[in-house]
Amino acid sequence: MIAVIGLGDWGSKHLATLGSLVGPAEVVGVDDCPDRRSAAEQLGFRTVAAVDQLPEDISSAVVATPTPTHAAIAAPLLEQGVALLVEKPLAADCQEAGQLVRLAELRGVPLMVGHVFLFQRAYARLRETLAGLGPLRTLSIERRTPGLVKRESGAWLELAPHEIATALDLGALADRVDVEPLRRWSVTGVGREDGASGRFTTDSTTVEISCSWLSAVRSRRVWAIAESGQALLVDDGREQWLAVWSGQSTWTRREPIEPTWEDVSGPPPLRTEWESFLAAMHEGGPIRSDGRLGLRVVELLTKGEST
Repeated sequence: MIAVIGLGDWGSKHLATLGSLVGPAEVVGVDDCPDRRSAAEQLGFRTVAAVDQLPEDISSAVVATPTPTHAAIAAPLLEQGVALLVEKPLAADCQEAGQLVRLAELRGVPLMVGHVFLFQRAYARLRETLAGLGPLRTLSIERRTPGLVKRESGAWLELAPHEIATALDLGALADRVDVEPLRRWSVTGVGREDGASGRFTTDSTTVEISCSWLSAVRSRRVWAIAESGQALLVDDGREQWLAVWSGQSTWTRREPIEPTWEDVSGPPPLRTEWESFLAAMHEGGPIRSDGRLGLRVVELLTKGEST
């Protein structure tokens, strides 16, 4: 039995995904909002109002509640041996995130963090391509979304974790990282900011991340410059395309050169994320986007905010 804790925007997506993977009878939703529970029940799911009302045969769960509640919900479940997928970011601060990681390791319980873009087919192709282009020198990520403006949060906290996870997964932030002061802007006056840009540098790589939740359209661009070429991933929320410029001459040629373009669209990454998590849980394999990665994301995320 799998529990979906929190039936809001992302929780409802987890519920639907699991319903198609394992069936509604194997999933139970948790939320203290009667309307959300009613909506889930109309789709055939069983629901309860609180975590302590969950049946005893829960083997895994996703925590899709507001970030400040993650640690308080996740820790007791890890103590009970429940395998967890915790939505990003793993916790509200480094101390809480570290406690969850250590607890999962001590108990030998699978812990995954929901950095869903790492499970996108388009990203997998980008990663494969960059592996053949030599050391990464510059990574520039721009994220725009017509997302929900949240009073208790900000665009950086909501959007940057995915992009920091991408940079870490590509090895761009493997060395000691210097973090420049975060640049924020706001139009609505709601939440911490409507947009923000951060810059991370190591001895060999520069990573720039820009994000905003005030866009009229959904878009994501990941531009990577490596020693022997460049790659650009373009994602409009419906289709994903990858452009590649390969060859050392890319650095010096003055005339524009045409890249090779590839349609790298694929299945919904949330489904792939769950397939990966369930396989790791049942087969004991490695966990993609594990707790250690989630902890490192929180460290860099909060370091950017603190500067």
